[in-house]
Amino acid sequence: MKEDNVELQVETIKCLAIIIENSAEDEEMAKTFSELIPIVITAVDVLISREHFEEAVVYQVLETLASQIELENKAIDKYLPDVIRYFIGPKFLLNKNLPVAFKESGLEILTVVSDYKRPIYTKNMPLMVEV
Repeated sequence: MKEDNVELQVETIKCLAIIIENSAEDEEMAKTFSELIPIVITAVDVLISREHFEEAVVYQVLETLASQIELENKAIDKYLPDVIRYFIGPKFLLNKNLPVAFKESGLEILTVVSDYKRPIYTKNMPLMVEV
């Protein structure tokens, strides 16, 4: 996301999130497009670090993550520990400048992970301790 045009960044992130979300029905596509998850999270982080709190893009990404977890897309499992660390860390939930609504949505993601992907926590004790 080296482009300085914030509108272009926002639309690109939303587009990538939609691609990820719609790829879940085909296992091979889900595996391929799940590799975009770290890129999308990094792009959202860049916007947040610039204090550009674009609700539509953040909610689109969070909804995409939640739907992928609920659909039990196994291709995203390898990214979930890092996604969780991002949400519980200083750049998201502990970010005092982040709108409360975003933080609530981040907490919902942690709840969805607990409901659908409990082994992500139970098989990774250091992560469970962090949460």
